[in-house]
Amino acid sequence: MVARVLNNFGNLGLILLFLGLFSYSVTNLWDWRAQGGIYGGTALILIWAVVRFGEIREKLRSRSVRMGGTALATLVLVVGILILLNFLNFRYHHRFDLSEGGLHALSPQTRRVLENLDRNIEIIGFFQDDGAAGQLER
Repeated sequence: MVARVLNNFGNLGLILLFLGLFSYSVTNLWDWRAQGGIYGGTALILIWAVVRFGEIREKLRSRSVRMGGTALATLVLVVGILILLNFLNFRYHHRFDLSEGGLHALSPQTRRVLENLDRNIEIIGFFQDDGAAGQLER
């Protein structure tokens, strides 16, 4: 009976952990529900892992787990690179005018005039209600 209960600690721990994280993400409060779910779920998972340590160790030695670990490490590396590229894109954002003839770029003469201004200027744009105003930055 005790062995059967201890075998279900892993499942119960995962459920409690999920409920604690869900409670925190919905309410954004670090209250007794979130703490109890996260701490209790983690404790149950650790107890389950200690009780079944020998079985877990044997399963981790198999070839399929090693190959899966390599695949997981590759996935984590690729996702990490994508997150880094996304971060750099938002931090150092720049738009390029790739239209033929530089249709949407300022001419060199306009750039010279703007560089020689002594004070900031205010630009007012008038748009039709087709969503183009939402694309204007600054």
